[in-house]
Amino acid sequence: MPGKKTGLRLGKGSREKNRLWDSLVEKGGKFFMRSTDYIATVGSKTNSAKLLVLREKIDSARYFVRLLYSLLGLKFNAFLLHSSAFERNGKAFVFFGPGGSGKTTVARANSGNATVINDDLNVVRKIGGRFFAFGNPFYLQNFSAGNFGAEIDSIYFLKKDERNYLKRMNSVDAIALLFNSITFGNKNSEAAEKLLQLCQELVEKCPCFEFHFAKETLSWRQIECK
Repeated sequence: MPGKKTGLRLGKGSREKNRLWDSLVEKGGKFFMRSTDYIATVGSKTNSAKLLVLREKIDSARYFVRLLYSLLGLKFNAFLLHSSAFERNGKAFVFFGPGGSGKTTVARANSGNATVINDDLNVVRKIGGRFFAFGNPFYLQNFSAGNFGAEIDSIYFLKKDERNYLKRMNSVDAIALLFNSITFGNKNSEAAEKLLQLCQELVEKCPCFEFHFAKETLSWRQIECK
């Protein structure tokens, strides 16, 4: 049911494994962040930011803009999800998992049967009570079709296996796995409470499955028969 409590709580010290920052603090409607490459201040209420680059490294600005995008995206009910997403028959199918789980493998296997929105990082946005997957300006991989999106039909957590089958996920597991696959600056902040709520609403709207697959026999048949 919408608004139902999941029992999940935001634990202390939650961070991405590949950090884009060394510290990030939210105070008074502003985010203060520091890394070895830059110092920045983001005004979430004013839609403004200041960036001081400490080292001449092009990745510094790119990582900062990506983090800025994820922080301000919540104002528009949007977040960045590490995932592969495909459009097929007007609907989006989202596949996610940790590094090496097979997101790019899925993209390669299905590029001829569906339009790849993006094979690594997708924008998930709630619009009018529905959730959509969009491409993004940061990762335009070989399989990306560009700037477009579609309403999400279903979501799949990838698991390499010896055979292909789907297993329906319970809502708590699905929310936790989605939350951990999202690019976000500080998952202990007040803003992260909204992010968790969006994950809960997404799981309520879109069915989530474990997708066990064997690389050599990967196809859309299992998905379409769900």
